[in-house]
Amino acid sequence: MEKFRRCREHPAYDTIAKEFSKEDAKNFRIYENDIYEVWVYKKQMANFLVHEESDKDKITYLSIKRKDKQSIHDWRHFQEIKNELVGEEREAVEIYPKESRLHDTVNQYHLFVVPVGRMVPFGWTNRNVDYTAKVGGHNVSGQRGKENKSLEFLAKETFKHIFRN
Repeated sequence: MEKFRRCREHPAYDTIAKEFSKEDAKNFRIYENDIYEVWVYKKQMANFLVHEESDKDKITYLSIKRKDKQSIHDWRHFQEIKNELVGEEREAVEIYPKESRLHDTVNQYHLFVVPVGRMVPFGWTNRNVDYTAKVGGHNVSGQRGKENKSLEFLAKETFKHIFRN
């Protein structure tokens, strides 16, 4: 995945310019790379999705779409997007809402990033990472490894290795 670059020309900027002050519009940016387009809403620009008054102007909202419009959700890609666009030491949440709040009209994903220095009130408190590539199976954990090779590729390689020896 390539690094993100800021889109300076996009039809959405015209809409934002009409609806928001110049000062507010500074908190809206669009970035893209070879795979994704990400709309970043900061401070008051994200408030339309912030329901807790004490969090107003503090949450950053990332709207993520693949450029090919496919519905492929890669957790590591989303971690990279979050790290690159808002920072490695900020935490984000993806919500799976109750059905009465569900929005599912396009292949689009949403991350809500909490303020610097704040942790979401659940999840692990330590780091535990293993990028050793391994093929999983029944009661056997699998991992694709740091190189992002697919599990299908790893299974073929493992199969070749077993039958070579």
